[in-house]
Amino acid sequence: MTQGTYSREEAVAAIRSFYEFFTQTPSLDPSDIEYPPPEGWPEINAHSMAGLNKTDDVIELLKHLPYTPWSVQIAYQTHTIDYTTPDIQNDIEKARLEGHIVPVGAGVIPEHVVPLTMGGIYGSALLLDTKEGTVTDYILMERPERETAARGDPNYWRAYRTLPVAEFFQSWIDNYRSLDWVTVPDNVDDGAMLSHTKRTDEVRAIYRAHGWPDSFRRDECRKALIEWDSQ
Repeated sequence: MTQGTYSREEAVAAIRSFYEFFTQTPSLDPSDIEYPPPEGWPEINAHSMAGLNKTDDVIELLKHLPYTPWSVQIAYQTHTIDYTTPDIQNDIEKARLEGHIVPVGAGVIPEHVVPLTMGGIYGSALLLDTKEGTVTDYILMERPERETAARGDPNYWRAYRTLPVAEFFQSWIDNYRSLDWVTVPDNVDDGAMLSHTKRTDEVRAIYRAHGWPDSFRRDECRKALIEWDSQ
């Protein structure tokens, strides 16, 4: 596992940088990012987050993060968890954590580690470690990078790809910038595509035809992708 050094400010900056880059794609509008006030989200506090059983560092991180809508896939079958929403706070209050906030089958998530995303069985549950300064990309139906723990072991999640926070989110930016990953707006099932097939390569061709990445005609590309997706 690659270790980093945790800084709340650096973690927030890395996540914000990824979200703001993602608005260059046709799937997320800049206005869709919700930014916290300078003092942080008032609805995120020790009382509202008590059911998570997390450290003060985790609560302070969540309090100062920007959030994006659940409806937008930021990677394949992957959605951000917005801890300010009544639905998430109700899940926390009612202790409905596994499968709603905590990924299924990951093992025991320590109090200093917090899920940032949830997704389908092939989606990424991103687990940010506020002691190590890392993000782990746990994917239920994918083999882990390291065979350090068997499925069912409390530390099973630690066997998955792990990088320092800033390096991790830069790698996702690089995946999209290179068109290794692509997004299709308003597609509930395949809003983000990671594979290389005839169909996904057609999406890549549409991006290139509209000047991605440096001279990108975003609105025109969005229309072209929606038209392509409706065929």
